[in-house]
Amino acid sequence: MQKKHSANNQIWIYGKHSVINACLNPNREVSKIVVIKDVYHDLYDTLNKNDIAKSYKIEIVDKKHIESLIPVDSVHQGYLALVKPVEKVFIEDVINNINNKEKSTILILDQVSDPRNIGAIMRTAVAFDVDAIITTKDHAPKETSSMVKAATGGIEILPWVDVVNLANTIKLLKEHGFWIVGMDANTKENIDSLTFKKTAIIFGAEGKGLRELTRKSCDVLAKIPMNNKNMESLNISNAVAIALFSLYNSN
Repeated sequence: MQKKHSANNQIWIYGKHSVINACLNPNREVSKIVVIKDVYHDLYDTLNKNDIAKSYKIEIVDKKHIESLIPVDSVHQGYLALVKPVEKVFIEDVINNINNKEKSTILILDQVSDPRNIGAIMRTAVAFDVDAIITTKDHAPKETSSMVKAATGGIEILPWVDVVNLANTIKLLKEHGFWIVGMDANTKENIDSLTFKKTAIIFGAEGKGLRELTRKSCDVLAKIPMNNKNMESLNISNAVAIALFSLYNSN
């Protein structure tokens, strides 16, 4: 039986890993799957191994039909699915779920606006066992097909919190023992010198950095040490990867 699905707010997602991981996510509502003939058996066998092949009707179409439904030059690999965006979670639920963990990391994106960057960051966050990602409702994108593709399945795994008031969320995290670390290229402290057990690490918008109110809410500002002074900054998804690696290995 096909999963229930609301007709509103659906998006097409594409790519092998994006489609398969969406199907494997019990909390993701998938209303339609279309594939080219060459990949049908691969998809069916993968779903069958997870005992969910009968949950979906897979439609075989030609490549031109798939390409007519998604942006030009999208790397779809012959896989396409119509889905409802993932459900956001509440920060209170995240805190309750990790309350007994000795070490925890939460990632906060302060008005980061590029969906592909956010998707790549989600992929990295899952790799480094981040407990949740927090984004702002204003000046940040909703879920998009390019975000899902860049996340390579990470969006199906990582709890995603979407907040109106970031300052209040930061205050709540502090009350539950989190140290708030703001990333700032102009500070002296290096990210690899921090040894907090519970860390909420904040990255500001591409090009703009942290907002002043967010900066004032931080317990400490930290930077990624750069060996070559001629390179002042990194793409945000690369910076997140380095910062999380540093935190993951700091204690």
